[in-house]
Amino acid sequence: NSVDMTLAAGFGVAGLKRFPPIGSVFNTLKEKSKLAINTSMTSGVGLIEQLSKLIDSQDTAYAVENSKPKVKRKALTVRSALRQISVEGQPLRIKQACELIRSTQHDRVPSVALARRRTDADGHMSLVLDLDAEQIEGSTYAWAVMACRKLENIRDETRKLRRMQRMQFLPPLNNVKRGKMRKLDAYEQAVVDNELAELDARWTADARSQNLQEKIIREMLALARGIDKRVRVNLEAFGSRLYGLSTSASDFDLAMTIRVPQRNAEVWFMRFVRHFVVRLQRTPGFQRVVWLQHARVPIVKFVYRTRHGEHECDVSFNHGLGMAKSRLIGAYMRSDPRVRPVLMVLKEWAITRAISNPNAMNSFGVMMMGLTYLVQERVVPPLQLLATNAMDKRGWEKLAALQQSREQISALYMSEQSEPIKCVQSGESLPDWRVEGKSAYFLTNTNGWQSPNKQTVPELLFNMFRFYGSEFEPEKSAVSLRLGSARIARANLHELQVPMPEIVLGRPQMWREKLRLLAVEDPFEPQVNCARFAQGEWVEGMLWEMRRAAAVLRSGANDGRVLSALFVPPSPAIYCDASVWAAVYGRLFPTVQQSLNEHVFDPEKDMTPETIIPIEELEAAQLMHMRYTYYAVLVFGARVMGRAPCDSPIYCQGDLLHSVQMAKLFADDKTFVDRPMLQPEASILSAFSRISGANAARAALEQFVEENFGSAGSELQPAAIETTQDPEFLDRVQDPVVRAFGRAVHGMWGQLVRVQDLGRVCPNCSSMLELKHRFVVPGGRFVEPYYWDTYFALEGVLRSGLHALATDAIRNLLDQVTKHGFVPNGARVYYLGRSQPPLLALMVKLHYEFTHDTSFVCEALPVLRREHEYWMDKHKVNVLVSDRVWELNRYFVDTDEPRPESYSDDYELARNVSLSDERRWTQVYADIAAAAESGWDFSSRWVREPDQPPERVLQTIRTRDVVPVDLNSIMHQVEMAIAELAVVANDRALAADFWRRAETRHEAIDAVMLDHESGLYFDYILSDQRQSRDFTAASLWPYWAFNATHSDQQTDSVFTYVDRILDTNPGGLPATLRATGQQWDAPMAWPPLQYVAMQSALSTNHTHVAERLAQMYVNSVYCAWYATGGSLAGIVEKLPNVVDSGHMFEKFDSTRVGSAGRGGEYTVQDGFGWTNGVLLWVLDQFGPVLGAPVCPPS
Repeated sequence: NSVDMTLAAGFGVAGLKRFPPIGSVFNTLKEKSKLAINTSMTSGVGLIEQLSKLIDSQDTAYAVENSKPKVKRKALTVRSALRQISVEGQPLRIKQACELIRSTQHDRVPSVALARRRTDADGHMSLVLDLDAEQIEGSTYAWAVMACRKLENIRDETRKLRRMQRMQFLPPLNNVKRGKMRKLDAYEQAVVDNELAELDARWTADARSQNLQEKIIREMLALARGIDKRVRVNLEAFGSRLYGLSTSASDFDLAMTIRVPQRNAEVWFMRFVRHFVVRLQRTPGFQRVVWLQHARVPIVKFVYRTRHGEHECDVSFNHGLGMAKSRLIGAYMRSDPRVRPVLMVLKEWAITRAISNPNAMNSFGVMMMGLTYLVQERVVPPLQLLATNAMDKRGWEKLAALQQSREQISALYMSEQSEPIKCVQSGESLPDWRVEGKSAYFLTNTNGWQSPNKQTVPELLFNMFRFYGSEFEPEKSAVSLRLGSARIARANLHELQVPMPEIVLGRPQMWREKLRLLAVEDPFEPQVNCARFAQGEWVEGMLWEMRRAAAVLRSGANDGRVLSALFVPPSPAIYCDASVWAAVYGRLFPTVQQSLNEHVFDPEKDMTPETIIPIEELEAAQLMHMRYTYYAVLVFGARVMGRAPCDSPIYCQGDLLHSVQMAKLFADDKTFVDRPMLQPEASILSAFSRISGANAARAALEQFVEENFGSAGSELQPAAIETTQDPEFLDRVQDPVVRAFGRAVHGMWGQLVRVQDLGRVCPNCSSMLELKHRFVVPGGRFVEPYYWDTYFALEGVLRSGLHALATDAIRNLLDQVTKHGFVPNGARVYYLGRSQPPLLALMVKLHYEFTHDTSFVCEALPVLRREHEYWMDKHKVNVLVSDRVWELNRYFVDTDEPRPESYSDDYELARNVSLSDERRWTQVYADIAAAAESGWDFSSRWVREPDQPPERVLQTIRTRDVVPVDLNSIMHQVEMAIAELAVVANDRALAADFWRRAETRHEAIDAVMLDHESGLYFDYILSDQRQSRDFTAASLWPYWAFNATHSDQQTDSVFTYVDRILDTNPGGLPATLRATGQQWDAPMAWPPLQYVAMQSALSTNHTHVAERLAQMYVNSVYCAWYATGGSLAGIVEKLPNVVDSGHMFEKFDSTRVGSAGRGGEYTVQDGFGWTNGVLLWVLDQFGPVLGAPVCPPS
């Protein structure tokens, strides 16, 4: 067999000196505490070119031979190694490859590991490492040998902990400190003007958003003023909504001022707010109302729902200082036209570069730094110290003297308490405005202000970033907007509650907890430090970012952009080495934080079978910044067997699996791969070889399986569930039969809940993935939990009050993401090659809506971001429409093997496509698996020729060629859900990022998939460069996802069309309108699709269609259950001559009420998790309007 041998070499990075904790690199390696190695690597030629440049610049690389007691450095000729390892011809045996690696290293390699290669649609590769590479001779999967070698030691940096003056910030990037912003030419100035115009449009709320804000205020005022006429109420916007620096998607931050009678004022106030919250909770449109009554300022958080979506809102009560701060920023913005663009760029930069962070310093603190610099440079005057809008040279000199005088600053702050403050220009007394006991005066009339500073916006930005990045000394100076300087001696701000560095550093045991390197004074509360949560590492990182920003601006136009380079999201290859920055940039590299909290990565000890190494390009400019690295050489070899979902020669690939499944020992191929082994894998393989292996006779195979494998599901057992009363929503169900049926379904959960007990089988003898918590199984042949099934089941589980069970079910899925990077299709090793519709974020959001468990949200959020990254990495596809490239997603599985659970079906299908075209076989396997990943396995959506006879329709399958409308709608919902959950977790930067992603995806879906004439959405076919134009139930998903921004006339047309389909489908909405014999085509009506159709109708105010679908669904489920022996004591008698006790089917016939679905690759199943969950959701949503089920004659 021919083999393609290629070479890739790479760096694994530890301690990349960008945002390191002071002295942390040495300490973490020495003390085994918080540091991880980023093992990101480049692949193929690109990295070799980078490595060659590095070698050329240094002539040689060095390896550490012995770190005790002295470091000896030994030359390593890497270039010769590159030549030697480029091999063609027969495949190397693993031992030969290891020896070849060792020969290039001059001595024994400390670590050699076997790795399986994975490749996604865009050609990006990743490796899954195995231990003991040399012991696995004869393996038949793609492999790689990796050798790791330390290149450079790290010097002892512990002395830096003791003395602040020894702390060395990063050197100025590109000599930023000495550089100047060159004058932009006409082209570059035009580019900047266009970029600022684009930013201004983004950071200006549109008319619809402003109108919605006014509507919310009117409605809330009406509610509040109706509580008690003796209470005076006012409500207005504050924060960015007040001073006009918010996007249309920004939260609505509102401030309610309440004037209550003086007597027992506090009691009056709390009683009024309590009544107001209750009214909000009972008013349609106001959802998820939460009262944070113990916050510094009482806050009510809620979601306001309209036909266009959900909008986050915060209402603060009697927050006078918050209003004053917002008005102060507005006054500065009015004083000079350059202030708004500077703050706008600063805010965008802080968000996209992940600077703004509630755990360090929020955007208000960043804006205080920006405004302070503008006052310092005389762009705007110090409004809190002026009575006039003019300031001459003498006034600026008096201000400079004040800034440097401890006595004058102390007198200024003392005068707040005793006498009016004096204007620095005229000396007259300033008005004494008091808000919450604090002096809140500032000059509001800035008309006519003439700034002596004539710099342009780019020049101001460059100089601001340069100043903070290279001149500002945070350990000595404080930022004070009131005093108009970022050079105020920290010791002079005696009210500012922040420990001095020299005091803290004298006590090393508390330095990490207490040191606050950055001091940013609040403009009205001089004791408050806006950067009170910013640790030293974070501050170092921010200052590096400032230097980077200055360097970017200095470089001028790049690819037709000047400012936009500031907003490039940070790369995980750069930002994952410091513990604090791992938290700040956790959305980029979510596994880093876990590693940081556990141990230092040691290649000899820490390579496990679960270790995943993403092979990504490092930024070439950063290769020279490495202080501590590993050099790795990878040799890839392709062997005969292909890319199976897992390595198991029993459950995923190999002769044993092929022989058993092709012998058709079981009616359902899934039966075999679900049976646990009765003895270790090696023993079973040995037993298989004794019966002639692949040449074994059928009878021998039957005996072999019975002797060596247990019963499917024997590693599971029923699990107890918490006792719950009848759900309250059942009381709203008017019809007694439907109510009693709902009560019966509520009681069925105990039949579907399982817990794993792997102790009942030998170690590593089950095909099940490890599950630590209880879970809900679908039912029938599906005895393990499935990904997207779980969401629809949880709609019922949570309504049944089984909150702990819902938590367990979600935790299992979160665990899978933590371990594998994604949620597999189901909890079996043979599902590790694919996922299912990614509804995990929606499950966490649903869980929060029922439990309000904020801690669970905070726990889940990093995992949800990691799953989102998986889908954006492995399933991303670019679509060119209307001269623009849109980034969307598709289902994509990289395999060239049949699915183990349907092995014989897939194998025979591929062979029927073409008896000679082996490449087409592998394409069929990949497209079949991708269709299974969609959940729609199988449907005419995925085939090129749907009109073929049923037995041939799947021969033209092309799932990977389809950009599905439902998947991209789900991804939009995921991004919205992560944004909303980030708000719950108080991570506004993350929320803004994902709202922006959701907005972009909404635009992409409309551009690529919307047929503007009909208002319908369709799948997009990549190879044909067109929409499919086949209506399916998936076409309705966008109406649920984002209420499809169309006119009422368009949505009326869509749901009138749906209504006509229902006229001939009394059993529900069919999956498609094509009858191909596949189970996700007509006439199958699936519970999840009925749920989505009802949600879509509700979202677009087509309630009559939703209610019609709800009644049809109740009829179908109830009548099928009744026809198979269901009964309700005292209400509905059991049918005579029926043995069973009622079945809850997984799907139904849309043309016949009460008839179970049919078709597909297995018989209809009962149980059934999502059927039960959707039914309870329907009863909760539509209970008052549901009538008695009408069943056809039995």
